[in-house]
Amino acid sequence: YVVFVTGLLALWAVLNLMSMKGIDIYRTASVLGYCLLPIVLLAALSLPLDLTGAWGALFVPLTVFWCSNAAALFFVIILQADDQRWLLLYPVMLFYTGFALITIF
Repeated sequence: YVVFVTGLLALWAVLNLMSMKGIDIYRTASVLGYCLLPIVLLAALSLPLDLTGAWGALFVPLTVFWCSNAAALFFVIILQADDQRWLLLYPVMLFYTGFALITIF
């Protein structure tokens, strides 16, 4: 829970600093939690497969990019920040990379 709450507060602050419109913390938590579902699928996939080897090198970056891209697109729509999509993607990708690392180790 600490990882999620810390990441949530940091991303909420960054998103509000980057946009003129702003976003509330509940909507930020909702988007981040909803887009975390592919990481749950990765965790389920880690039961039959060893994700510390070649399978992990394949599935972990794909899953992180899937989560990050979906969340960034949600934030672009909510914040009406079409020109800042890649700037929004980077901190969100760092957030989901942390959860992917927790999943594989």
